[in-house]
Amino acid sequence: KMSKNKDIVVSVFDNFLYQEDLVKNCGPFLSKQDSVRKVNIYIDEWIKDKLILHKASLNLSNDSLIKIQVEKYKNQLLKHNYQKNMIASKLDTIVLSEELNSFYQQNINDFILHEDIFRFRYAILDVNSPNLKKFESIFIDFNDIDYLNKYCLRNSIDYNFDDTEWVSLNKLKHKLNLNQYDFNFDINKLNLIDLGDYYFYYILTDFIPEFEFAPIGYCEIKIKDIILRNRIKLFLNKLENDIFDLELSNNNVKYY
Repeated sequence: KMSKNKDIVVSVFDNFLYQEDLVKNCGPFLSKQDSVRKVNIYIDEWIKDKLILHKASLNLSNDSLIKIQVEKYKNQLLKHNYQKNMIASKLDTIVLSEELNSFYQQNINDFILHEDIFRFRYAILDVNSPNLKKFESIFIDFNDIDYLNKYCLRNSIDYNFDDTEWVSLNKLKHKLNLNQYDFNFDINKLNLIDLGDYYFYYILTDFIPEFEFAPIGYCEIKIKDIILRNRIKLFLNKLENDIFDLELSNNNVKYY
């Protein structure tokens, strides 16, 4: 006897849709009305899908082109999954800083900036925050992080004192919705943008203009990605050649 979670909901020729398929594919539901609607849509689409596949298989079952395409796709899938498993289990994905630096130096002309970038610290404070002058003074000197953190936790909607990461002006303006404002790129100067209900304080600690070489820290993720893609390419070439050499020696590859 079939268990309850294996109850058949609908069948189309030799295909069966079970209760557990609905649970797996239709949740989560916001309401009973929502759940009924989702289930009905899923069942309707499932039935139509099986019907058209059945009709297609009857009409194209002897189509040699379809058979070739199916076989080709199956082979590609097998090959892809085998390569993926071998990469996951055998490939070294650690990129050492020496390799990063070497690649950066050898390809320096590929890392020219297309926009201004900078490192900075900032705080967006309520205009009614207390002791703003004291905050400004400590924010400039940056000699009491504990005070700044506590002050911003009470009065800021957003702040960041970590100036180790390079940021592009476009990315920053998009993130903080500051597109209509001009920025000052003087280093180590306190800047203030009046946002109405809030003050946006920022201090640039480093700045590199457009068309200069990007620093390695700004390109690190991109460089790692290139190095790993090159490494994967070499790995897969070697894998194919090793398999070829092995099976040739085992007399499983024969030339006639």
